[in-house]
Amino acid sequence: MHVYVSESSLIGDSIQLTPAVDQDAGSNNIMKYMIEPQFPEFQLEWTSLDRDATMANNQFSGDIQSSDIQSYSDHFIRSPPGPRHELRLIVRSLLDRETKSLYEFNLTAIDGGSPSRNTTIKLQVHVTDFNDNSPIFEKDTYTVDLHENARPHTPVIQVINFRMPIKLLF
Repeated sequence: MHVYVSESSLIGDSIQLTPAVDQDAGSNNIMKYMIEPQFPEFQLEWTSLDRDATMANNQFSGDIQSSDIQSYSDHFIRSPPGPRHELRLIVRSLLDRETKSLYEFNLTAIDGGSPSRNTTIKLQVHVTDFNDNSPIFEKDTYTVDLHENARPHTPVIQVINFRMPIKLLF
């Protein structure tokens, strides 16, 4: 799954994710999600659409033991009350595309069956650019010769910066 977030996103902004679907009912349905690795920039949130209940990385630690998953302790979000849910990735710190443009996660949905079953997908969060850097030119000074009969809007010089070519027009 690929999602995109602007580096100008504010803390608390969120990206809606497509939740997993489990045809089982009741306690055999999806009971928790796990996201690995943990990055301080993001937090997983699973919200009930039927009530005002939210389970945001409630830091539940526990051991899962099944034939599908090795025994381990990690951070989970537990199932919120109600039958309809929304899964979101919340921005928890400022993003900088020039520092890190891609975050890669494993997102795992785990059901409550016995034995427990799970499925994992790759989640890639692409940080998109926000024009927050000024262009840098190769030289401090440029000199050009301009003919006196040059027509308006005739390209005079092409200056390249590290972001994109710029043509200055006369």
